[in-house]
Amino acid sequence: MVRRLVMLVLVIILGLSFGVSAKEISVAVFEFKEAGLVDLSYYQKRDLLHGLSQMIASKLAAEPGIKVVERDRIEDILREQRFQQSRHVDESTAVEMGRLIGADVIIMGTLNEVSWKNGIGVSLGKIKVNTTTARVGMYGRLIAVETGEILASIDARGENTGAAVSVRNLHGLSFGSEEFNDSIIGKALNAAIDDFVQQAAAGVYKIQGSGALSPIEKPHGCIVGTRGDYLIIDIGAQDGIRENMILRVYSVEKVMGLREPVRIPLGTVKVISVDEHACVAMVEESLEPMGIGDLVQVQ
Repeated sequence: MVRRLVMLVLVIILGLSFGVSAKEISVAVFEFKEAGLVDLSYYQKRDLLHGLSQMIASKLAAEPGIKVVERDRIEDILREQRFQQSRHVDESTAVEMGRLIGADVIIMGTLNEVSWKNGIGVSLGKIKVNTTTARVGMYGRLIAVETGEILASIDARGENTGAAVSVRNLHGLSFGSEEFNDSIIGKALNAAIDDFVQQAAAGVYKIQGSGALSPIEKPHGCIVGTRGDYLIIDIGAQDGIRENMILRVYSVEKVMGLREPVRIPLGTVKVISVDEHACVAMVEESLEPMGIGDLVQVQ
């Protein structure tokens, strides 16, 4: 409660500092990957990796100033982009997906440790009880969707010690069940999740209003002519264009019902020669035909 109150005061201070209310930041949490020692059964591991992002997203959504993208929306984009459920999203793909779902920040993470070990016995009166310590470790990155920049790193850990239990019994617990949550593994996991969410929220508040989420201004121009397979573009060396650069090409279209026109990606081109005020490029990847008047921007 105290931590949440401190966070809320921080949001208010940030808003006053910039003369306006702090903008609510949209965050998308992608499914975690396994990396390191995860001493669980196959089914527990599968369920945990699938549910971990949702648990983090749910707790992060309760933090003031943060809007979390619904998991259903992320799944819709996965289906639209024809990703298989078994395929993990890499960083570049996640940034592109972040743009499609309108997120400001994406969170990608790995489950690095789920382990336990038996400790020395402790005496309770005349009774000596052996103990087991469970440890959970997670790593994450906050990435700005517009710039692709890693804004913050997260190293979260949780630990819990209780009366010794059989590893076999721990493996038999069903992830998400009340019995699992009450176990030493469940308590260590929840402690790690709380640590992760606290660090993630602090990272978001740190970058809120700092300009780190704004896209870096990049050279842009348009296709002004063609000659065979060559595309002539009206930006050159003075704009920072160099040979072998990859440029994105868009068409700009007015859509009924929208106040502003939208940009439709047409593909990418590769610069093959550069003059002071112009360059020549050839198609690298074509999604739709490109032509005179289409917008070009450094990737």
